[in-house]
Amino acid sequence: MVIGYRYGQLIEINSHSLFSKWFSESGKLVTKMFQKIQELIDDKDALVFVLIDEVESLTAARSAFKAGTEPSDAIRVVNAVLMQIDQIKRYPNVVILTTSNITEKIDMAFVDRADIKQYIGPPSAAAIFRIYLSCLEELMKCQIIYPRQHLLSLRELEMIGFVENNVSRLSLVLKEISR
Repeated sequence: MVIGYRYGQLIEINSHSLFSKWFSESGKLVTKMFQKIQELIDDKDALVFVLIDEVESLTAARSAFKAGTEPSDAIRVVNAVLMQIDQIKRYPNVVILTTSNITEKIDMAFVDRADIKQYIGPPSAAAIFRIYLSCLEELMKCQIIYPRQHLLSLRELEMIGFVENNVSRLSLVLKEISR
């Protein structure tokens, strides 16, 4: 039997917004956020994706707390996140996605709860070039960068043998920056 969902929902969590200056408030904010997620996944017609960017902010390794390098309120946040994930993991219509640039800082209890762990390395120089090219073209289109310059794609640069001329000069500079 294939399970179908009538619609999808993406919830993006800003980890840093869940920290409060008030003692013990951060754990409560995490619980409140997951209660809202719970309301969404109670709808069996919805497939809910929860994206937690910079998850190490919410799931810092508790070993750091023992060393005294993390505030005690932060351990409440980790415990709240782990408890809430345990509550919603039984639902088939929720997928939790996380990102981190500092994976070694993530608590192992959180890592152990992940079904799939996928390392995605930095983009290639060609991908970086395309990202920069796209951004620059958009900035020129919106006239944030003026005057508009014609930039060549990597394929176009390759077709002219990466030879510098008046047309290719800026694109070749961009290629060097992308390395």
